[in-house]
Amino acid sequence: MRNITIWKDIPLFKDLYPEDIEEILPLLRTMSFPKGKRIFDEGEPSHHAYIVISGAIKVYRTTQGREHTVDLLGQGDIFGDMELVDPIKERLLSVVSHRDSVVCVIDGKVFKQFIAQYPSVKDRLLQLQINRLILANEKLHEMKINDAKTRLMLALQKLYSKFGAQEEGRTIINLRLTHQDLADMVGTLRETVSLLLKDLQQQDVVQMQNQKIIIVNPEALMGFAKSE
Repeated sequence: MRNITIWKDIPLFKDLYPEDIEEILPLLRTMSFPKGKRIFDEGEPSHHAYIVISGAIKVYRTTQGREHTVDLLGQGDIFGDMELVDPIKERLLSVVSHRDSVVCVIDGKVFKQFIAQYPSVKDRLLQLQINRLILANEKLHEMKINDAKTRLMLALQKLYSKFGAQEEGRTIINLRLTHQDLADMVGTLRETVSLLLKDLQQQDVVQMQNQKIIIVNPEALMGFAKSE
């Protein structure tokens, strides 16, 4: 995959010159992961960082034998990097391909070389990690001040912004999501999410079909937080 334009769209490499990207491309490799393929598990040794080229990746943790979805990553998102730049030897979370995906795999030593050789990559990585902390704090804040409906709507907004697509004339979130996935993401019970989605369907905001979310009224969805 030597198309420079594709790599320039990756946030981590956005500030690099085309000749810089040409230089590092031989050090990168892409791998295809079919839906459901595990990429790494919590507790495994950390040897690589990853960038999503296409598809969707689920990040989760396991508690008392149950998987709890932490995040869903899309094109351009990086993962597995924290354990390489911090003195952590084991993976903190598990990662699986949520649908057929293509991922760039970067060897840990090469990754550290990038950071040392290209200041813009180091700056971008630092900003991405700061953004993660900000989002984590925002999520904790949302948990404290927002009810389950508001948290669900905010989660749907983020999913729509990242995975929104057109399919057969309909606007959809182009992922298959269970009610439990959504419950994990907003910090509530599956039964609560089921009731809230039923209400949203009755209000013609969304529809559920084969675990896909159809956005019937994008304006109502995206304007929800502003109007509350």
